[in-house]
Amino acid sequence: MNAFQRRMLILFATLMLAVSAILTRYTDASSMGLVFYRMFFSVILTAPLVIFALWRKTLGSIDLKRVGFCMLSGFILALHFFTFFESLRFTSIASNLVFINTSIMFVFFGEKISRKATGAIFVTFGGSVIIAISDIGGSNNEFWGDILAIIGALLFSIYTIIGGKVRSTVTTIMYTFLVYISAAITALVICM
Repeated sequence: MNAFQRRMLILFATLMLAVSAILTRYTDASSMGLVFYRMFFSVILTAPLVIFALWRKTLGSIDLKRVGFCMLSGFILALHFFTFFESLRFTSIASNLVFINTSIMFVFFGEKISRKATGAIFVTFGGSVIIAISDIGGSNNEFWGDILAIIGALLFSIYTIIGGKVRSTVTTIMYTFLVYISAAITALVICM
């Protein structure tokens, strides 16, 4: 894949990510049903990569403890997507995305970061508080949607932290595949 193709792929992925909240907002499907389908199709799309890695013997090995962490990460990812999708039923797309994207603040708790990064986190938090306050007086339980989005951000942070630890010893494709399988199974069980 040349540089132009990579850029086009990144642009396409960015556009899909950008419209996902909009498409989710206007669907009639249940939030957990959306999680299941998103993860199920992700498993289908990543399966050929896993098979190819197995064939090339580049998948790597993984112990039971790491598999457990991958499964936990998938469970948390399913809950993140549920709160993300469910919050869109109550609050605006803009509020949802602002709060979901505060996940970086939770990831850095306990980490040593620069003053500049600390300042950026406080500015982000301040903006989030202003949005939440403005949604308190709104209709249709907008504040509840904000709370769900913040919970989603916290869950995404936990998923990111677990992934950072597991990914140091597990290949990306193995980690991704196991997480997506776990998230799909979690969503399926909850949907039943």
